[in-house]
Amino acid sequence: MEGNGDGETQGGKFFTSSEVGKEINALNISVSQAILEDVGKIAAAGTKGGVEDNTNILAIIALRENKEFFTGGMSKGTPDDFIKSMLSNLAVDSMQAQRMDSTQNLIIKNIEKRRQSESGVSQDEEMTNLVKFQHSYTASARMITTLDQILDVTINRLGLVGR
Repeated sequence: MEGNGDGETQGGKFFTSSEVGKEINALNISVSQAILEDVGKIAAAGTKGGVEDNTNILAIIALRENKEFFTGGMSKGTPDDFIKSMLSNLAVDSMQAQRMDSTQNLIIKNIEKRRQSESGVSQDEEMTNLVKFQHSYTASARMITTLDQILDVTINRLGLVGR
């Protein structure tokens, strides 16, 4: 769309490329700097002095349905199609990132469980060892007590006959 709002001069562009010298495409489309600075430069009328003529504005609105709006190799379609495509891609990428995060958390939990099973302390096993060692200690103490009684009898009670 070309023109300006003063109704006298044509040639101003409504849309431009944000990359100087490049063709307009879905990645670089922007509203002309002249329009952004002064919206009075929008040429709504298609004819000089057409106060109630809105043909240019209708042509701008029609661009919304123009399937050849983006022709720069990147994509073809309406601006609306481009936005829908971008939102769809963003949603799919977001869901994939969430799934990957969930999967990574499960992997970390499984690795932690395996590490604990190899290097961790089992309370049941420790209790079993404690009971086993306690019985060993009790048996050793009884053996020492028995040996003490044998030695006591041998040393102190035998040989009293001749005194």
